[in-house]
Amino acid sequence: MHWIAPSEKDTATTSLEKRLWDAADQFRANSGLKAQEYSGPILGLIFLRFAEVRFAIQRAKKLLYRRTVEIEQFVRDYTEQDSGEFSLTAS
Repeated sequence: MHWIAPSEKDTATTSLEKRLWDAADQFRANSGLKAQEYSGPILGLIFLRFAEVRFAIQRAKKLLYRRTVEIEQFVRDYTEQDSGEFSLTAS
């Protein structure tokens, strides 16, 4: 996957970029850390966000699998009750 820079920035991207730079400036000014020291907490926050997204993806996959198993069991139970015939036509 290759990243391609957009030809022109939209206002939402510009606004987000300004907010991020302002937050970074505040963090540097209020932390008392030297320039080479503040990367540690920032990288930690980036890792936590990465872990949160990965967890959410795995949780969604697990829920989807569980629902699929429940639906398959429902179809099996329904077909067994209907003497082995399964029809999707309206009656």
